[in-house]
Amino acid sequence: DSTGMLIKLLKETDKKIVAHYCKIGNNKQQLQQLKAAQYIVKYCKEHYRDFEFVVTEMTFPSLSGVIHTLFLFSTAGLILAQQNKEITAVARGFSTLYDQARPGARKVLKSLYEHGTDRKIVQLFPLEGLEKHEVLKIIPEELRSYTWVCTKPLKNIPCAACPSCLERQKAEKKLIDLSKIII
Repeated sequence: DSTGMLIKLLKETDKKIVAHYCKIGNNKQQLQQLKAAQYIVKYCKEHYRDFEFVVTEMTFPSLSGVIHTLFLFSTAGLILAQQNKEITAVARGFSTLYDQARPGARKVLKSLYEHGTDRKIVQLFPLEGLEKHEVLKIIPEELRSYTWVCTKPLKNIPCAACPSCLERQKAEKKLIDLSKIII
């Protein structure tokens, strides 16, 4: 969702954008994901417009799963916003499915950004109301293979069985099915 969100913001706004990538850990999968993110950034700068790209690295081995990821992304984003006073809004790549799966996430983030900084930072949700296939449609085909979704990769290859992989497969099938409709 973050790639779709970035492209949507680059195309629809003229605001300065700081794209933030939070590298969680230093294993082979994380390094591969960082390379993919760097490729996406390069592509977007060449095809849309320039923006700043920032990488932070954080790890807390005692935490795991989605809460771990949400905590780390949010904390890293908060630190970045504190350091850069030009940041007045934070965009989140949550789509409809994410909100349905994790209904408390927005509330946690809202509280964090309202009380964790010395100023109010507005949260934007550019993908709000979009289904996964609609987010995929925003992303050029040549970039889709660089977007990472699997939560349980096997030797750095998507497992094709976790909820994220199944959601992606369903969205890709819907995109293909919709492209077959003749008007």
